[in-house]
Amino acid sequence: MRVFITGATGLVGRALTLRLRREGHTVVAWSRSERRVAQRLGGEAEAASGDQAALAQAVDGCDAVVALAGEPVLPGRWTGRRKAALRSSRVDLNHRLVEAILGATHRPTTVVAASAVGFYGHTSTTPVSEEAPAGKGFLADLCQDWEAAFRPAQEAGVRVVWGRIGIVLARGGGALGPLLPLTRLGLGGPLGSGTQGIAWIHLHDLVEAIVLALNTPTLSGPVNMVGPTSAAQRDFAQAIGRAVGMPAITPAPAFAMRTLLGEAATALLEGQYVAPAKLAAFGFRHAFTDLDQALEDVTSTDAAEVRSFSGIPDVDAGLDWLRAHPPSNELVSKRQVPAPIDEVWDFFKDARNLAALSPADSGLTLDPDLPAMSEGVRFTHQVALGPLQIPWEGEIAAWEPHKRFVDIQRRGPFSCWWHEHSFASVQLPDGSQGTELSDRVLFKSPLGPLGTLATALFVRGQLLDMFAFRDHALRLRFGDLPSARAVNGEAA
Repeated sequence: MRVFITGATGLVGRALTLRLRREGHTVVAWSRSERRVAQRLGGEAEAASGDQAALAQAVDGCDAVVALAGEPVLPGRWTGRRKAALRSSRVDLNHRLVEAILGATHRPTTVVAASAVGFYGHTSTTPVSEEAPAGKGFLADLCQDWEAAFRPAQEAGVRVVWGRIGIVLARGGGALGPLLPLTRLGLGGPLGSGTQGIAWIHLHDLVEAIVLALNTPTLSGPVNMVGPTSAAQRDFAQAIGRAVGMPAITPAPAFAMRTLLGEAATALLEGQYVAPAKLAAFGFRHAFTDLDQALEDVTSTDAAEVRSFSGIPDVDAGLDWLRAHPPSNELVSKRQVPAPIDEVWDFFKDARNLAALSPADSGLTLDPDLPAMSEGVRFTHQVALGPLQIPWEGEIAAWEPHKRFVDIQRRGPFSCWWHEHSFASVQLPDGSQGTELSDRVLFKSPLGPLGTLATALFVRGQLLDMFAFRDHALRLRFGDLPSARAVNGEAA
């Protein structure tokens, strides 16, 4: 299948692209910048951008369209200009998209269009299904117009699914992006009354719901893409607190939020209890049915382990470099995926795909002239250190196809960085062939004792977060075997 996606470089779009690539589908990613597509999706998508003619050309010949584009409704006050921007990103772009679909010589047969549970307005404590009418207020009106943009396609015989999406729980962005740091500081707690509904869904379940919509010809119309149960906002905040080990009891009174955010405060003070009735009717099974379970998966950093290291490394590639730049720490990570080693190696040998495995906020900018990887090849990326962009000059110290490769940092933010990526074929419990991916990183922060302190305070945490994001991306790209996750060879 050839799938055209708007918003492909966003949180959901990146995850969906990896999931579609698992099954060999081709993704055409529409963006204001083709370079942004390369820096977010690597070699996993074909980039497309430009004017209406370019949009029409990119859509023509695609089997399906997934429309995910839309600026976030928060943070910030809903000024007139802000409302216009929110409307333009959701409604105006989709009018242009529908025009391209209807004008295509080879028209897509399916559209999955993102909407939001804000369609229902404030529902108090009453659960609503897809049969419920639209609510009132700016967000409800915006969602109605958002969905109405695709009516002409539906009337022309295109199957349209409107995914009314709840709060997406994900590593690397989304609603938890600002909430987790605040909760870790002890600033989480009930907003307003705390009784308003939060309809949530784990990112991996959302992606599977979109895939179901793409692959099910009899599914059409509105579909609530939410978890099996909603939570009161107070309970939602407390669950986040449990996930990070902090109490979530600091209240944010409604009057204070309205003073700070104006009309935009309604996005936080009002809510919905939403039932995924259509998903259930079509046999969809959530992998994450419990809020605590979903948050634990999103916040866990057990995909890797960092420990102190001393002595002469037992390595056969880049040893001279390590002797001249001795490491002080070691990171190890292992995961098994249900995909043959040839398929996994083909993904990793394309160095552009580092972008697909890196969080959007990592500040990574790939070398635009990235050569094909082989032993001795050098490359220069950019990495962010606060507001600064720092060159990362690396070298491939070993390249053994289908077995391993080693890269070292020649110049960059670390005093020492040596990273071995290893691949091994394994037989999975069901008798099929899978791949075990192992990572070993030897590293040292700069500035002597200050670097040691920095490693303890934030470098270790940043690396664990990066490998946890990578772990989630690998699960999307190759499939999930939770029981096969391991650190030091022991099942997690």
